[in-house]
Amino acid sequence: MKKPKHTKYKLDSGFSLLEVLVAIIAITFFSAAALQMMVISAAFKAKAREYTTAANLIQQDLENIKNQAGQFRFPGVVMPTGASSITPPNPPGSTTIEVESVDNFATTDRIQFTGTPDVYDNFTIDTSNNTVTIPSPGLRTTINEQRDNGGSAILLNNTLCSGTANNGLAAKLRETTDDNLTTQGFPNFSGSVVSSEVPGGEDSDQLPSDYGDYKAVSGYAPYTIANTDRKLWLMRKEEPVSNGVLEVRYLVVKDQNNLPGSTISGKLYSEVIPDASYQCIKR
Repeated sequence: MKKPKHTKYKLDSGFSLLEVLVAIIAITFFSAAALQMMVISAAFKAKAREYTTAANLIQQDLENIKNQAGQFRFPGVVMPTGASSITPPNPPGSTTIEVESVDNFATTDRIQFTGTPDVYDNFTIDTSNNTVTIPSPGLRTTINEQRDNGGSAILLNNTLCSGTANNGLAAKLRETTDDNLTTQGFPNFSGSVVSSEVPGGEDSDQLPSDYGDYKAVSGYAPYTIANTDRKLWLMRKEEPVSNGVLEVRYLVVKDQNNLPGSTISGKLYSEVIPDASYQCIKR
């Protein structure tokens, strides 16, 4: 019967020092790479959250402005009971016409009724009865009920329709949105940002040359990003660019000592057209 062989182990068997060092270096290298990827991933996530927050702030405010624009409309003409038209007086004389509202109208304006060619620039307004009185010779063209246009003719304010940057429809809409803005624009950053350092390009990540015209929207100034201590300011500039069109520009900047900073997180510009501008007579 054969005896089992016993394996003999050398006293110096195992990993060599070189092998151990190579293993340690390899583990260290891959661990460092993994940690670096985790840091980079966390930074990208933080940046993505910042961009998303900036986009949401802009979208919320822009939707609010569009909603206000959609509610802006010229008043309809109230037809006399049982009548479907208002005819010129015979013999000629002053004509009093009831409308839904005389808000946003002044006696210095020019008015016109849809479906008629005549423009009147000499009239009186009675705010208690919502009436407009055209002095003699009065109304010159019959105002017909427009069943294909909501059932009523519309009293147009041609001064607003053909207004300038100071008194057009866009400027009127701007008056309603300015209530949401603070009186403070961008600070001068104690001289750290000067005009020569501020390019005006639309695609630039630096402040635009007109940065001093932007004001903080009070509802989001500043806005703290959830689960962080980072704060963002939503800045807005409004400027009428043509009849009835309001251009709204946005910047979202990082907080700097509880004031709007000089680092941009997001930007956008959009045009808002009040519904009333579609009622204006195209010239």
